[in-house]
Amino acid sequence: MTKEVVTALMGVFFVGIVGLDVWLAVDDRDGNTYSELIRKAGKTWPFTRLVMAVSMGVLLGHWYW
Repeated sequence: MTKEVVTALMGVFFVGIVGLDVWLAVDDRDGNTYSELIRKAGKTWPFTRLVMAVSMGVLLGHWYW
């Protein structure tokens, strides 16, 4: 695949994920967005917070190193 195709697919997936999260945020059910589920998992299993923080650090390092 070319860089343009990959960039376009990444944009489509990003918009889709954000759109789904917004749609979940405005429906009538409580606690079903990504951030709410991650926060709940972090309170239930504190190790999850460490895993999420390290994962974000590794991802950002991968992108920008």
